[in-house]
Amino acid sequence: MASTPFQQELPGKIDRFISVDGVRASIVNVGVGSYRYRVTYSGPGGHSYGSFGMTNPIHALGRLIANIAEFETAPGPKTTFSVGRIGGGTSVNSITHDAWLEVDMRSQDKDALETLHAKFQAATQKALADERARWQDRAPLELRSTRLGYRPAGQTPEDSPAVQAPSPRRKRSS
Repeated sequence: MASTPFQQELPGKIDRFISVDGVRASIVNVGVGSYRYRVTYSGPGGHSYGSFGMTNPIHALGRLIANIAEFETAPGPKTTFSVGRIGGGTSVNSITHDAWLEVDMRSQDKDALETLHAKFQAATQKALADERARWQDRAPLELRSTRLGYRPAGQTPEDSPAVQAPSPRRKRSS
């Protein structure tokens, strides 16, 4: 796992911090974690008619998007996923050399985020294997998965002194 900026830039200097967020200026005790990836499938490419029957990076990408769209998450804690960007191809009558997508996965729960991450990793490999099998591996098809970002999920218990500290909107009892 990647380390946090505090671990990289300020090791041993910060024990804890408080985030104040939202329109109600409340103390935030849940940190939504995320993984972000760019996935690229690459092959030799070719003409859509003359090279028909070869593996196709865009078809592999489509398989991956379909796999991701079928992910199921529990009703709680909130866990989400989205393919936000896709690209590839040079013309309507070509089998592209490469195709890519960017995906964002989030959860406020570490275990739920890691479960989703594992599903995603398996889905990238399944799309690759399925596209290769569809065309009997007639042309090489490669997968490159690049992590664009990682933020760990975390939570400070509601009864923690830091969370219970008086806020401008919370009245102290005397």
